[in-house]
Amino acid sequence: MKIDYIIPMVFDNDLKWRDSFRQCHWIKYDSNNNVTRWRSMGTEELLVRCIRAFMPFVGTIHILLARESQKRPWMDNYGIHVVYHHEFIPPQYLPTFNSRTIEMFLHRIPGLQERFIYSNDDMFPVSPMQESDFFIEEGPCLYKQYMKLPKDFSQFAWVCKEETQLLAKLFGVDITEDTWISLGHGVTPMLKSTYENVWDLFPANILGSITRDRDWKNYNQYLFAYYQLFHGSAVETANNTSYADNTMPLADVEKTIMNAKGIVCVNDAIKSNDFEKFTAVVSAAIEKRLQTYLEKTNYGKGTENNTAGDRCADATPVSDKQRRNGGDNTPHEEKIQDQVAEKRPVDKTDSPAPTQEKRGKGAKNNGKRRFRFDS
Repeated sequence: MKIDYIIPMVFDNDLKWRDSFRQCHWIKYDSNNNVTRWRSMGTEELLVRCIRAFMPFVGTIHILLARESQKRPWMDNYGIHVVYHHEFIPPQYLPTFNSRTIEMFLHRIPGLQERFIYSNDDMFPVSPMQESDFFIEEGPCLYKQYMKLPKDFSQFAWVCKEETQLLAKLFGVDITEDTWISLGHGVTPMLKSTYENVWDLFPANILGSITRDRDWKNYNQYLFAYYQLFHGSAVETANNTSYADNTMPLADVEKTIMNAKGIVCVNDAIKSNDFEKFTAVVSAAIEKRLQTYLEKTNYGKGTENNTAGDRCADATPVSDKQRRNGGDNTPHEEKIQDQVAEKRPVDKTDSPAPTQEKRGKGAKNNGKRRFRFDS
């Protein structure tokens, strides 16, 4: 059985989405707001192509969208299952602009497999990966590092501290009150049954934490990952994620992507350089990594050996429209190979105009660039 992959996405140039944002916040969505949490880098399709090429053990890719107007034409390809918020999040919590709220209900996604990987849309596989990088027989593979809450702690660190303390108490683990667990800034392998167990244990806590926008009382996805660690259903592993963001010189961003092994996180930071130049460098570097690999492995050209990405036979069918047509007898697996191998320019219509952001005086500096604890 293949592993599912979940990615929430937002396309902030969608006028209907912006109208919903305005109605909930009574402010216009523009460069005067902190838009980095929602703005698109235009690399979403490239991410999916990388998953298909470098992670052949992935079956269905579930893309989570706020509304129908968010869907992009390319989502009819690659074995994608588009899931709208109303399909798995109870209506009393919608609309939401809080990824932590979305993360509380992942187990309700229709058709979700027991094993899945949860990822933000800025986590790119850029070299061949194995199923054992994420799951082995004993369970999900997770990086773990105990941390002390600093004096200038961020909201993210506080939330993780609260979750760590909750699970430590449940399992009788003795840790200090200012301790929390870092999982690194990467993708998270999960079990659907873990979600169900944690909901059974803490329904009131979880429901009481849910808000439309980010809040200090929110829980996030790490509540479920921590349960796996304390419960012993996860296996500790090394951190295989490289990191770059748009506070770095563009040459360093490109170098990080080109030298990364496994996953590279390319973060749209609050304090940023020229956004359009940054996204152009990111897109070009990741596309180069992908095309170099496809050419080296003769991907999708009928080679005798199965190269990474060649086995997608049990992925979700392409689209209802394609199923109805019925005239194309090309196997679904070969269609996905062709889609991945096709070099496509970034669609700038999916990206908002570049904005200039400044960090407010009250913002927290999280210090180590490696983890950037603000997700």
